[in-house]
Amino acid sequence: MILRALIVLMLAQLLAVTTAQNILAVESEKSAADSELPIKIREFTGDLDEMAKERIIRVLMPYSRTFYFFDGAQPRGASYDLIKLFEKFINEKYKTETLKIHAVVIPTPREKLIPMLAAGKGDLAVGNLTITEERLAQVDFSDPLGKGVDEILVTQAGDDNLNSIFDLAGKEIHARKSSSYYASLVKLNETLKSLNKKEVKIVEADDNLEDEDLLEMLNAGLIEFMVIDSHKGEFWVQIFDNIQLHPEIKFRTEGKIGWAMRKNSPKLMAAVNEFVKDHKQGTLMGNILIKRYLQDTDYITNSIYNEHMQRFNLTVKFFKKYGEKYDFDHLMLAALAYQESKLNQNLKSHAGAVGVMQILPSTAKDKNVGIPDIYELDPNI
Repeated sequence: MILRALIVLMLAQLLAVTTAQNILAVESEKSAADSELPIKIREFTGDLDEMAKERIIRVLMPYSRTFYFFDGAQPRGASYDLIKLFEKFINEKYKTETLKIHAVVIPTPREKLIPMLAAGKGDLAVGNLTITEERLAQVDFSDPLGKGVDEILVTQAGDDNLNSIFDLAGKEIHARKSSSYYASLVKLNETLKSLNKKEVKIVEADDNLEDEDLLEMLNAGLIEFMVIDSHKGEFWVQIFDNIQLHPEIKFRTEGKIGWAMRKNSPKLMAAVNEFVKDHKQGTLMGNILIKRYLQDTDYITNSIYNEHMQRFNLTVKFFKKYGEKYDFDHLMLAALAYQESKLNQNLKSHAGAVGVMQILPSTAKDKNVGIPDIYELDPNI
């Protein structure tokens, strides 16, 4: 299973849509007021009144097909839509006219949300964040936008051999280290250890993977167990036909979701909490967004996922062929190729590298290599 864990980590995005890995660029809307705002990721630790003078509130947000994604060129998602409503609220509060205050979304990997926020490289961190003791030690949270969230187990469909959380002793469960799930699993292990039971084997998932990416991997049989927030699991089980929720197996109960901000920001806290009153779960606007992104499935498409799987199915026989020949695990070879080219034989890099394995023609022609026809799939691999 150690080898399987390595394969899973290397196959991190084989079944996922393109993520916003390591991107710290500024996002803008289509409107003229928001277009092409030049901004650096600089340290700034002022409160809302100082942000208003600068006319910018920096919002750290991870890419997610539920909370922040792109529909063509247009950003969408539950978190994104909520931030644009907050932007409107702030401008009405400050009675701005032509000189608007802009809520600028900075796509940020999840593991960097809290550190960047605390360091003053963002003013809000938004992305379905569970309010936990560990996070409250570093930042403050708004009043909850959502309540009653359980962290539950997800397995492949048909796995009915688990009756309680203690049946997971010795099992491998995948979770991002930056997630509240990971902290919950650590606490579970403390409990198991105190009862002289085997601990759960926590496999650290790549922090660039969102919950829905891990669900795709589970759906495809690449991993066996994961944890997810109940409201997200209830949505995605409508999309993936090979996953099963276990709401009776809970790792955390009655969780609360909020926006994070730096400590000692009372003006920002007051404004956010005022906004939350009319936009949280149970309000008209809160329920509209929940229905739009966490109930209706019309906006979800698996087209990119299907395209990637088609490429994998086309190339896997060659990875098996040469894996056996040179004594390499074929899935590890496929993972490497996916990182290089997304398994696209037609890809040519700006440096001239070609095909699935991104081979330079000069390398292929080298007398110590001597591989002809790298423009063809088989010899390229």
